[in-house]
Amino acid sequence: MLSMQIASKIPALSNLRPETVMLMDGVPFKLRALALPGVSDACESITDVDRLGQDGGLELIDVRSVFEEKPDTEERMVVMDDCIIAGGISYQDDSYDYKPDGFGDGNIFHRGRRGSRSEESSFYEALGLDRDGEKDFELDAVLDILGGLVWDAVRKDRSLRMKLHRMLLRHGQDRVHSVQDAIKWAASYGGCSDYIASAFTGCSAMYRVCDEDQKRLEPLCGLMEEWVGKAWQIAMDEGRIGNPLAVMLDIYEHGGILYSVSGHGMRCPWDTSSSAAIWVPDAGAEEDILSSAAEELGMGQVKWSGALGSENDPLHAQYSRDGGKTWAGKFQQRREAIDALVNASGQTVDGAALRRSMKDAARKYCSSVLDSYNAWVNGQVFSFVVHVIDRETGQSIEGMEEESFGHLGLQDAENALEETLLQLVVDWGRKRQ
Repeated sequence: MLSMQIASKIPALSNLRPETVMLMDGVPFKLRALALPGVSDACESITDVDRLGQDGGLELIDVRSVFEEKPDTEERMVVMDDCIIAGGISYQDDSYDYKPDGFGDGNIFHRGRRGSRSEESSFYEALGLDRDGEKDFELDAVLDILGGLVWDAVRKDRSLRMKLHRMLLRHGQDRVHSVQDAIKWAASYGGCSDYIASAFTGCSAMYRVCDEDQKRLEPLCGLMEEWVGKAWQIAMDEGRIGNPLAVMLDIYEHGGILYSVSGHGMRCPWDTSSSAAIWVPDAGAEEDILSSAAEELGMGQVKWSGALGSENDPLHAQYSRDGGKTWAGKFQQRREAIDALVNASGQTVDGAALRRSMKDAARKYCSSVLDSYNAWVNGQVFSFVVHVIDRETGQSIEGMEEESFGHLGLQDAENALEETLLQLVVDWGRKRQ
């Protein structure tokens, strides 16, 4: 028997298109199923059903016996006039093969005991660190900034600048480069004393330089050491080293495993490893993050349109400036649509604001990826099978079975099962029209 509450809602839903009903969010499966044409009953379990023409219950169809492998978690069933459509979800033994590492999932790198040496190197690289986990002062972007910082300091110190200029003249190095060029050249090799000596005197090492010139070069060596840390920090803040969209992760282990954005998950002094891993976006994730940031800054939206493999309307990216009312462009790459959106917006993009918005979007994107990753790492990988059963014969109709594998998390599997089952109901109804 239907509850009065459910029964009262069915007529309103029945007036909608079947495609609309089956895809409605927040509406229970049973209610959606009963609102579809030709459905006489629906439930969230697999039970025996009267064989066609045996309403008295004298002969029942054992629906569960149709399944070679019995569902071990969730079940759904819809009874129609001449068929039964039933499906169930099962755990997958080969769950490891479904690790979420496809385009758009990014990568998770561990450090310490959880990761290999290679993986730990990738962890450090995303943070602008060297293989030992120290700030990597030898990165090109750092050295480029270092040369500019040191030259600015020397340019403001007239006395030091003149001493360095005269040294170039005495050693004939002025024919090679200016003071500014000599500083930037030495900085490009790490700013060590031997390269400073080579730039200003032509000697291959500082110990070959006379004592007086060594004293004259000491302030410049000091500036190189003083500013290299600042150069590294500027390079990080500007996103020129490491990965500015990388998200640090905490790992909680107690019975199960839970990855979370650092500071937002389970906090336990014994079971939580802080900053034990890092999520690094791939090209697909970066495009989504940039698109979200552009929308957040009020530039507009980007979406995919068309269909993969279609000749009349092939898959392409478009952008909208008016909240999705109109869409423009046909781009093969989503990044091209984003660039076109920025140009069409006419906005002057504030680099700092864009970086902040993208960082926020990266954390949100990472959280959604972690939902799938946590399901996978805890073995929460599911498959489902759906059968269409003839109510006269009690047998599964050949060619009507549906199978699907690799669903990460029970909720994803339930949603996919219900969508598949309801689509079969709609398709079966159309065949009988």
